[in-house]
Amino acid sequence: KLERLTISKCPDFKTLIGENNGFGVVTLKKLNFMSLEDLPEMVSLCDNVIELPELVELKLARLPNFTSIYPESNSNTSSMQPLFNKEGTVLKLEKLNICMMENLKQIWPCQISTSEKNEVSMLRQIKVRECDSLINLFPINPLPLLNHLEEVVLEKCGSIEVLFNIDFEGVCGKGNRSSSRLRKIEVKELRKLKELWRMKGVNVSHTPVNSFKDVQIIHIIWCRNFIDIFTPTTTNFDLGALTDYLSWGNGGDLEERERKKKMIESDQKINATYPSYLLHTCPHLQNLSLFSDGRVEVVFDMDSPSRRQLATIQPPLLLPHLEKIHLLELEEMSH
Repeated sequence: KLERLTISKCPDFKTLIGENNGFGVVTLKKLNFMSLEDLPEMVSLCDNVIELPELVELKLARLPNFTSIYPESNSNTSSMQPLFNKEGTVLKLEKLNICMMENLKQIWPCQISTSEKNEVSMLRQIKVRECDSLINLFPINPLPLLNHLEEVVLEKCGSIEVLFNIDFEGVCGKGNRSSSRLRKIEVKELRKLKELWRMKGVNVSHTPVNSFKDVQIIHIIWCRNFIDIFTPTTTNFDLGALTDYLSWGNGGDLEERERKKKMIESDQKINATYPSYLLHTCPHLQNLSLFSDGRVEVVFDMDSPSRRQLATIQPPLLLPHLEKIHLLELEEMSH
């Protein structure tokens, strides 16, 4: 009848269920909440197979021996140390909170099968903080993993360059084939982050990409190498539900200064932090906030190449639903 399990600050704790328990498969039928924190010697959740069919919320913090949460498909040849074993199931997991996992390199394998994606398809919220070794938040082509995901919060994870890496030439669908319920993205102090979406195999601007069309809030804070929301910027990327966009303290690190220098030398126009292609992509934007960004020279560039290209698809409209604009400490802004 166990429904909630919390284990914290047990310096010699190694595993929840050892291999000599006498059971081949351990099932905690009623467990819906589990928190594991400050367990420096923990090396496994269960030495045998464990099933958590009702687990809804999982909190993990300061577990230095784990490098992954879910195992590789061929775990026998993997160097990763996952929290869950290969056969483990958490079919109803909705909330995943990970904090200060210093050696965590991935949550899911970079490449996962369709059956593995379906296994975690009920996930609604993921929050990850202070995991500096984490390289990939999601696997490549994460749909249908994200089918029910509504909120992503990521903070102080210094190795992540991109949130969503999507190859439309692979298994991930285009257009209406697969979509998520994602509503909110908040990223803060990701020193290597360059973009939120990186797409491959979708280079034609008239081909719609609407897998993330329900996103309403994007907050990007102190990501010093951030460049674009999505690439390539000529993609007809549907963010039609976006109402709140915040960019605070982004750009300005060495990589960005070098980029700026090269653009000046080649007489290229420097992109505004609120990119002009979003005038078409986010027609329902209500709140626009740009703070502390030395890159911004022009807030709305109405004559950029990408803007002119998209204008041939849909007549240009300058954010007809915009209600508030906050501009602060934009030292290079001229207009």
